[in-house]
Amino acid sequence: MLHFQKPAIFSFGRELSKPFIHSLRFPSPPLVAMARDSLCDTARLPGSRSHTEPGRRRFDPLRRYGRGILHTPWITIVLCVAFAVLRVAYILHYRIDSDEPQHLHVVWGWTHGFLPYRDVFDNHAPVFQALCAPLFRLLGERADIVLWMRLAMTPFFVATLWCVKCIVSAYAGRRAGYLSAWLTALFPPFFYHSIEFRPDQMWSTLWMVVIALLVCGRMSPKRAFGTGLILGLAFAVSMKTVLMLATLGAALGGTLLITRDAEWRGKKEGALVQWTLAGFGGMLVIPLLVILYFVGVGAGPAMYYCVVQHNIIPETPTGIPSRGR
Repeated sequence: MLHFQKPAIFSFGRELSKPFIHSLRFPSPPLVAMARDSLCDTARLPGSRSHTEPGRRRFDPLRRYGRGILHTPWITIVLCVAFAVLRVAYILHYRIDSDEPQHLHVVWGWTHGFLPYRDVFDNHAPVFQALCAPLFRLLGERADIVLWMRLAMTPFFVATLWCVKCIVSAYAGRRAGYLSAWLTALFPPFFYHSIEFRPDQMWSTLWMVVIALLVCGRMSPKRAFGTGLILGLAFAVSMKTVLMLATLGAALGGTLLITRDAEWRGKKEGALVQWTLAGFGGMLVIPLLVILYFVGVGAGPAMYYCVVQHNIIPETPTGIPSRGR
């Protein structure tokens, strides 16, 4: 009888997949851990809780090859300084988008006592412009105000990169997290748009904070409530958060669909309901406070038209279609 040896590519693929299978044990993200643990218990993979060998290291793809550059302090300092110089240069010379003066006009209205929606038209949620008003008042009206307000967006940029680092580090190790943050910072579409003065800077940062809270650490009702607060703040910055909420709902539904272990689901469904209710409760706090404020000052109908109705079908309150936003 003839015996054929398996091609070397099969052995290579099996050895290459072992670190990934072992990495399923670490960490314990609150939402996707349900799917991971169920699959591990069903297939009895080495990454399951009952098959994890003591002392096993977390999978880190850069443990062998990425040690040098990421563990050299002076190289990191030189890279940070060079990137800071590059960012300042683009802040000063990158073309000014037409949306930036529009947002600054709303900020200017806050500093002069004009209420958005009632006195100044704006089709965005109000929190970002309101938070920028004190800085605008401090800087004063000047010809280069757009450049200074662009510079003020840097903390959002840094916070977003830190969230990327935390999310990737939770799955692939610290070195991979830092490398992912660097690659994200140098990704051209993100780099260019992160320079501009617009609510998307704060909104994208809040989005990444929500994902980091869901992925990193152990979920609890308090953590779920805090995540809901951040999600509600994102709603008060941009109505694009509707897309994010739909994505999170689809992810949660997909997680429940792939966890077919009835015994396991029976143990976790109660906690999942608590986390979901706590998250929705936290999500309602900030938007309700913002709505109550504008209703209290008599700008509730105007806010509804500008933020909701105008973004769905742009038209004036008299029914005459507008020529643009």
